[in-house]
Amino acid sequence: MTNRNINHRQDTEPEPRRVKRTLLRERRSHLRRLLVLAAGSVVALVVVCVAVVARETVNPVRLTATTLTPRTDPSTTASTTTTLPQGKRTYAVGEVSKSWVEGEKTVVIMANGQTRSPRVLVANILYPAARLGPNGQQSAAPPAQSDGPFPLLVFGPGFDQPTLSYELLLEHWAHSGFVVAALTFPGTKPGASGGPTENDLINQPGDVTYAITALEQLSSQPNQMLSAMVNPEEVAVVGQSDGGNTALAAGYNTTYLDSRVKAVVVLSGAEYGIPGASWFPSGSPPLLAFQGTNDKTNYSQWTNDYFASATSPKYLNCLQGADHLDGYDIASPYEKVVATVTTDFFNAELYHLAGGIHQMQSDGTIPGTAVFAPSCPGPPPPLK
Repeated sequence: MTNRNINHRQDTEPEPRRVKRTLLRERRSHLRRLLVLAAGSVVALVVVCVAVVARETVNPVRLTATTLTPRTDPSTTASTTTTLPQGKRTYAVGEVSKSWVEGEKTVVIMANGQTRSPRVLVANILYPAARLGPNGQQSAAPPAQSDGPFPLLVFGPGFDQPTLSYELLLEHWAHSGFVVAALTFPGTKPGASGGPTENDLINQPGDVTYAITALEQLSSQPNQMLSAMVNPEEVAVVGQSDGGNTALAAGYNTTYLDSRVKAVVVLSGAEYGIPGASWFPSGSPPLLAFQGTNDKTNYSQWTNDYFASATSPKYLNCLQGADHLDGYDIASPYEKVVATVTTDFFNAELYHLAGGIHQMQSDGTIPGTAVFAPSCPGPPPPLK
């Protein structure tokens, strides 16, 4: 296993980013109010899950710029292993948790700049199921192995956001025929030791690579819950806010990108916190980006900047009037657009369904709600 190149961020950061972090914390208070009624049951569930989570050792290869090979365009490269018919099926949703210790030499960068180890990565995995488990539970649902393997989506949440807050999107993707691994990053998660911090953002693209390898290995092993469920040839990364920054780096930053990634979706993210040699090399995978036009945490200008630099094929959907979390955390017209459009995109790029991009552009054009455009309007970032 190649050790991570872990660097500390500079002590100074632009004033707009300080404002970004403050505004995000204010927005999170809304989510906490939504979840407060369920807090007791969630805590109990977490205690039970932690007690039974399996810790597994994998030996992923950390891909760097020196090990990459040129990509072919995924939109013209057909899969040889995923064979679901045109139109696909929909599924019940199963759920399992996995936890991995990434290695003795990996660390977490804390808010005070110090490091701690080991680095533990947790994934909440939703998968297509043949039916629900006993008493309608997802946790005991039998996988739909006869229809597998399925494309893999690796999801990164935003700063200080639990994966539970994105449950509607995650379940929609699994229901539509994708294995979805929602990661809990050790340095930016709620309740991180010493407090969640963006200091550790630099390590999150490596978490994505680690998770892809771990899930491929689980799928290749017999007598596992996820045996024969993951198609290693059809992988996408998705992220919201700082998780979107992570997805960008895993797909397009030459220091961190993983050549197994065939498509990238960024939900209100930017090029921030993850420095690298260069961005968007030739042969980059297709990109789908979303941006709320009233987002005052990740401003439209920051999305427009990286989108202008991206290579084609690329698509930008402007959620008209949406703020930083609208479309991602609660049921709304925005969330319906995001769920439908992302699924169309994954169908086109990972299932190679004919007409998928045309369907995506149609589903993402809703007057007054969403529109595809080369850039999104919005309030300007604060002056430095």
